[in-house]
Amino acid sequence: MEEPLAPFPRAGDRRPWETVPGSLREKWLCQAEELINFPWPLITAGDYLQFRRNGNRSAFEAVYFQRRSVLTSLVLAECLEGKGRFLEDIINGVWLICEESSWCIPAHLYMSVRGGEGLPQTEEPIIDLFASNTAALLSWIVYLLKEQLDACTVLIAERVRIEVDRRILSPYLARDDFWWMGFHGAKPNNWNPWCNSNCLTAVLLLEKDRKRREKLLQKIADSIDHYLAAQYSDGGCDEGASYWSMAAGSLFDCLELLYLASDGALNIYDKPLIGKLGQYICKMFIDDGYYVNFADGEARLSPDYALIYRYGRRVGDASMKALGIYGLNRRTGTKSVKTGPVFIFRELAAMFTSVSEKEPSAIELYPQEAWLPAVQVMTAREQAGSSKGLYVAVKGGHNDESHNHNDIGQISVYLDGRPVLIDPGVGVYTAQTFSPRRYDIWTMGSSCHNVPIVNGFGQLAGRDYMAQDVKSFLTDSEACIFLDMVKAYPIEADIVYWRRCVTLHRPGDAYIELTDDYSLGSATVPAAWTFMSCCVPQLEEGRIILRHENGPGVSLSYDASMLEASFTPILLDDSKLRGAWGEKIYRLQLVLKVKRKQAVISFTFKALPQ
Repeated sequence: MEEPLAPFPRAGDRRPWETVPGSLREKWLCQAEELINFPWPLITAGDYLQFRRNGNRSAFEAVYFQRRSVLTSLVLAECLEGKGRFLEDIINGVWLICEESSWCIPAHLYMSVRGGEGLPQTEEPIIDLFASNTAALLSWIVYLLKEQLDACTVLIAERVRIEVDRRILSPYLARDDFWWMGFHGAKPNNWNPWCNSNCLTAVLLLEKDRKRREKLLQKIADSIDHYLAAQYSDGGCDEGASYWSMAAGSLFDCLELLYLASDGALNIYDKPLIGKLGQYICKMFIDDGYYVNFADGEARLSPDYALIYRYGRRVGDASMKALGIYGLNRRTGTKSVKTGPVFIFRELAAMFTSVSEKEPSAIELYPQEAWLPAVQVMTAREQAGSSKGLYVAVKGGHNDESHNHNDIGQISVYLDGRPVLIDPGVGVYTAQTFSPRRYDIWTMGSSCHNVPIVNGFGQLAGRDYMAQDVKSFLTDSEACIFLDMVKAYPIEADIVYWRRCVTLHRPGDAYIELTDDYSLGSATVPAAWTFMSCCVPQLEEGRIILRHENGPGVSLSYDASMLEASFTPILLDDSKLRGAWGEKIYRLQLVLKVKRKQAVISFTFKALPQ
């Protein structure tokens, strides 16, 4: 690696930029034209302190990410057009970001020795997700536009080098106590490949000293090894599908940067685990933007389909390529600027990746089923190659997973690609989300997941609260998962065993059957079953109708002689939850009419005639 990384043409190399597909060219130019003379927003001390005062992350992050998103749009537009129209605004944006006291967001200042003060300590740079992401963005800007920036003043590119070294490269060399690095036993999550991919970018693009670059590369590689060692053998992501882009997707960024910088010499794409980590997103895909959303996952996603396609092409996986093409074919132009973190490397790669295939194979896009034994997740659809019919997802696992919810035994049901039984997911992050009061948030606890309440007790958080004896059996006629939920609940629940079985029966008139076979040492209050739905429930004797307005519906059948049904609407005031489900969702409860120490309770889900 004697030469710097050079995977894309610089802005002055006009011919390749003129071959970028028209849809992408139009997208970025339309955005940037509205940003000329952009009034860059201020970041004040009060903006930082707001997180400590009231736990609000959104206000600060809206301004922080807007600066970076606007800058990305301007940079890509300038590269595409090459006329200098956007350079003045680019220089202003770069300079403002270099002037920020810290690139670490307030919610992550806990990593500082004096994090409780609420303001960043400029003498102690923190490498978090977004500080590293900022370094990568500025590094690419210097790579792409150095000639144009230098024509104005050589001090812009030089300032970037100084700031990236001071805030990222030197701290990376000097410290090994950032928990996400994985050097002191902490289990790394998506932070590891996310931060490392950005730090790696800065090293490869800006670090000129060979020996120092080699030290940094070796340390980054060692850190990534800690991440790989912590991954599940089945490639499952216990953080949920919406974190795939930051977990496996960021790992792919790391591997791709190393592959490109070494001209293909550093290549581990043939390792089975790398392929499985990529395939996870396909196994969680339901249809039309819906993905299985355990943990802090979101039900509706718009992942980077070009990233999925590129990953699938590298590892030779047809399902990933199919999902990538599916998403790319449905991509629409937009004039809006992203409100979250930007990954300019991925945007550049998408511009210079040709996709020869036109339509994906339905069989590869809609696999019949998946079983991930390490994370204990089963998904199954009524028929392979189609989103029509019933779809079910069930998880076991434990209640100390990354971005955990207390959700052992959770079942989600979809019909024709639309949600019926849901996992509410996660709202907008606040200070409480990652505090000791996390499980006071209603979306995190088991009482608003599709699991039972036993003797008045819900599930508890912690590694000791887990599923036992988990098995799955998959055949052409049915897909089944069995688990004992006894250890998911506190000892006070007095459970001897609680065996849950979920089966999707496929032949002929398909249906899903959920059976709980339980035994209690005592029954102080009647057991209750919770089911969350985004459909308005219609209660009938022995069944509940859950139907989308002017759409498909499901009947939930139960033994009315044993159970009494009711429901409560939950108004959603969180913007993220409303974006997924609308104004309200519904909490169904089916409660035993009498206390029973032992019982076998079954529920059947069947599609209604349309």
